[in-house]
Amino acid sequence: MNIGDLSPKAKILATPALDAEGNLYYPDESWGIKYVEAKDIGPQLYVGARRPDRQFFDVPQNADACFVKPNGGLWTSSYHVEKGSYWVQWCRGENFRIPKNPEEGWQSWLLMPRPDAPVAIIDSIYDLQTILSAYTCAVSGGGWGNSGTIDFEKMAVQFSAIHLTDRGQEETRNTIPNLYGWDMESTLWLDWAFSDVQDLGMCPWGGSLWDENDDDY
Repeated sequence: MNIGDLSPKAKILATPALDAEGNLYYPDESWGIKYVEAKDIGPQLYVGARRPDRQFFDVPQNADACFVKPNGGLWTSSYHVEKGSYWVQWCRGENFRIPKNPEEGWQSWLLMPRPDAPVAIIDSIYDLQTILSAYTCAVSGGGWGNSGTIDFEKMAVQFSAIHLTDRGQEETRNTIPNLYGWDMESTLWLDWAFSDVQDLGMCPWGGSLWDENDDDY
């Protein structure tokens, strides 16, 4: 899912910045966290043996050593009817968590987000910097090149999820600050915000979402 599809629907949550003297101020009306309603990012794919369910959802907690991912939460990637998702394609390319019988496929679940759930969007390094200006978890010693990372616990108070676009992943992979380790287009759910979960069964996803002429995703 690219921000080009989402930008007309994106809203801005006014977010303070720090001036040279460390004082909070609001630069202008365009400065703030970009977000959409969950209906705008569409159905999400989750692969795993156990059906995703509210009772198994672990509330995200900030990790030690300034890691760019929290403990807990739920990870999905936008659904593609023939190719699964960027997560599936990344796993295939990296030979990571491949099913024991690839021809049989992946146990797949289609998650339908609650339409009005607020989802923060990261489509650029600018978007990440803006989020960090309001939600920073500073950890002494740093890690992954960062001196601080997203305070997921605080973000969960206001947002149901954080959606990293494919372009956002490319722009925040080898920068400071960075999200190195997210690896692909993905959505981190900070609370259980789904209206339905559908069992797709075993799906032998194929093809590639990174084909040069692939513009249907």
